[in-house]
Amino acid sequence: MPKQETQPETLFDDNTFDKFEHIDGSEPVSTTPEALIVEPSDGVSVELGARALALNNIMATYNQLNRTRGANIVSQYPDNKFDTRYRHPEEVREHMGGKAAAMLHYNDEDFNVLNATNELIAAGFDVKSVIRQEVQIKKDLLDKYGPGKAYAGNRKRVVQKAAKTAKKVNQVVQNKS
Repeated sequence: MPKQETQPETLFDDNTFDKFEHIDGSEPVSTTPEALIVEPSDGVSVELGARALALNNIMATYNQLNRTRGANIVSQYPDNKFDTRYRHPEEVREHMGGKAAAMLHYNDEDFNVLNATNELIAAGFDVKSVIRQEVQIKKDLLDKYGPGKAYAGNRKRVVQKAAKTAKKVNQVVQNKS
């Protein structure tokens, strides 16, 4: 049987409940304004594998947006290879754009996972701050890896590095149990 890990410090000390007064012995009522402040709990996390998958989805979207953008740019030149390759190139470009739009929609959940948005909010962190942090992650990734900013190979390396890290951490955790 695996050894149960203990917490390095106690959750409550002797002074924890000094701020509360019991009306009828069952319901605690705060006697100080400080007792009403909710402190975020420690230990908010998301599995690294889930984050690696979310990052993979985001980078795949950037790749799709890049392809769509490239197809639209190439279409402006007469006798381009794209238009001669497909029977209905306009429809192909339209479908490429539709696929990219759908992927962007699903990336909302991917950014949520990458930021651990739901977990942070559930733990008591300020909602506006958590959302602002998620928006910043979106901006940073778009600025560095978005369409026209990076090649598919660079995006692939980022995803591979995240997946490799998740795999290593999972192996360490499994070896401890």
